[in-house]
Amino acid sequence: MFPGGVVRKSLTSSRSYEMYRLMGARYLLVGLVACLMLVLAACGPAEAPAEMAEPEAEEMADVADDGCPYNEAPMLAEQVAAGTLPGVCERLPVEPLVLGEGLAVNPDWVDIQIGDYGGEIIYTVVHVEMKEPPFITDNREPKIQAGGVYRDWDISDDYTEVTLTLRAGHKWSDGAPLTTEDVAFAVEDVLQNDDLYPSMPNYLLTGGLTGGAEPTLEVVDDFTFKLVYPEPYKAWEYNITALGTGYYDLLKPKHHMSRYHPAYAEEDALAAMVAEEGLETWVDLFNQTDMRMWQNTADHSIGFPQLNTYLLTEHEGDRFTLVRNPYYHAVDTAGNQLPYPDYRKYVNIGFSAKEQAELLMFSRQAHYHWQTDLTVLPLLMERQEEGNYITLIYPNKDSRMFYLNLSHADPGWRAAVNDGRFREALQLAIDSQELLDELYFAQGSLPATQTAVYDPDGANALLDEMGMAERDADGFRLGPDGEEFEIFIHLDQWGGYFEQAPFLKDYFEAVGLRTDYQQFESGINNQTRAANEHKSGITWNTAPLWHSHNPSYPEYLPTTNTGPLYQAWYQSDGERGEEPPDWIKEFLTIHENLAQHVFGTPEFMEWEQVRNQWIYDNNPFFTFVEQPGIYHLFTNCLGNVVTGPVYHHGSWTNHKLLYVKEGCEMN
Repeated sequence: MFPGGVVRKSLTSSRSYEMYRLMGARYLLVGLVACLMLVLAACGPAEAPAEMAEPEAEEMADVADDGCPYNEAPMLAEQVAAGTLPGVCERLPVEPLVLGEGLAVNPDWVDIQIGDYGGEIIYTVVHVEMKEPPFITDNREPKIQAGGVYRDWDISDDYTEVTLTLRAGHKWSDGAPLTTEDVAFAVEDVLQNDDLYPSMPNYLLTGGLTGGAEPTLEVVDDFTFKLVYPEPYKAWEYNITALGTGYYDLLKPKHHMSRYHPAYAEEDALAAMVAEEGLETWVDLFNQTDMRMWQNTADHSIGFPQLNTYLLTEHEGDRFTLVRNPYYHAVDTAGNQLPYPDYRKYVNIGFSAKEQAELLMFSRQAHYHWQTDLTVLPLLMERQEEGNYITLIYPNKDSRMFYLNLSHADPGWRAAVNDGRFREALQLAIDSQELLDELYFAQGSLPATQTAVYDPDGANALLDEMGMAERDADGFRLGPDGEEFEIFIHLDQWGGYFEQAPFLKDYFEAVGLRTDYQQFESGINNQTRAANEHKSGITWNTAPLWHSHNPSYPEYLPTTNTGPLYQAWYQSDGERGEEPPDWIKEFLTIHENLAQHVFGTPEFMEWEQVRNQWIYDNNPFFTFVEQPGIYHLFTNCLGNVVTGPVYHHGSWTNHKLLYVKEGCEMN
């Protein structure tokens, strides 16, 4: 079905030669040799571990005089002694989550030790572990390995009922009990309130689809509830394990948020709060106050009841200080309440000023840094001893993709990008092998669902055939309408998108397509995309190349990136936006059929093949490299670091077990 031949081009391009000349051949040689020595630098991911249960607390700490079998950090013990905090057994659930060897990470990749309490870990990026997962998964396949926030789960044989069980005794970070009252508030008063949510998040709807059926909440007892669907939802587990799915939608602290909801708050008091904040409606106030996913470091999260490992206490500029959650629901196998460090600090410069972040590692002022730009790898390897850190490369399921705005208003642009020959020409113009070798040091693989053949002659022939043979005075092709034509690539300032842009410019201009690119502040880019004014860009692509093929992250569907007007049409069932052309509607049908089947079944695999063939035939986006490597720098002062080829996001669970080694000093 998919041709396998790859035409290689010489890797001695002027770009790469100049880059490596400036960096120094010595750095390159040292870096590449060291990379080959790393176990996790293997081109393919290692075999995934089997489904796991939580580790047993087999080395449980000695039972204290009060009969409590758990230990706590000294800083918390001081608060207990002072009478300002309940004891650890009053703070933990009856059955806490036990984190240890073999959970979410292959035990061969990390030697889990019982860590030391105290200290702080300094990160150069804010994006690590910014959500508490409802379940534990290693992200290699869309299956739940063990409970997380939820103690247990069950899906009925007919896929119409999902039963979820909270941990008895689990508490919010302010000490209030977590019960199904919080679930009922989240579902009935928030998600099913039309003023707050026109529709539930897609992953909670049947199939994970826009327009899917909503569940009915059935509360069984204080800790157990059911989501009852009117039709089978076979992709529920598949969707709930999605990257980015935290606890925030189904669990909201009723005792805190009900004061901002008209079903509970006194009308005059609520109106006064709205006016005091300078807002117009209670909805504005509720949304401003509510803490949602990725908002752990938002200023309004200070004092907000949470279930996360750490809680924001201070924010100044790009510096964030978070303190341990005294009610965090997990322990290690010796019964020590996690986490080990007292504080986690973020210096949020990881993407916008990576050189500064790397300098912090070189000078031993930070414990952890990660980046997507592997071109600096030789230098990082060279300075390991100086910085007292190790450099690890984790495979990353978040591939990069170049995309076109298929619904842009410019008629010449739209005529070109909606012509399959144009999109095929772009794919043939991209030298994926060069990108893999020069940007990712061969850490990754070529795209599986799109051609990796580099054929600029074929690209030129297709562009001529579709009516773009005429050129301007500078030698660049005119659009199908005879007007000037340019591919302008909008880039965000974060996410590691910039490195690919110069290559794409060269590839596209080599076949006569004028191309330019520019980085913009993310807020400006978001406004541009929402207004349907962007032409193209580069973004993450978690699907369909991510192992779960998760329909809640359908970058290959019309989105604010690839077609805002088509997205609006699909999400509103035709009431808004603009109806897409037939080739896109064909894919929407395929997508909906795929979402009706259980991952891994013959029916799922059949529709997956249909989907992949459609992507191959139509090139709705352009993926260069799959599962590219991401480098992670860990100071040697940290214990329980995963050294094997764990997926980049799969490593986040293990950050809960990191500790600062006793006697290890930073600058």
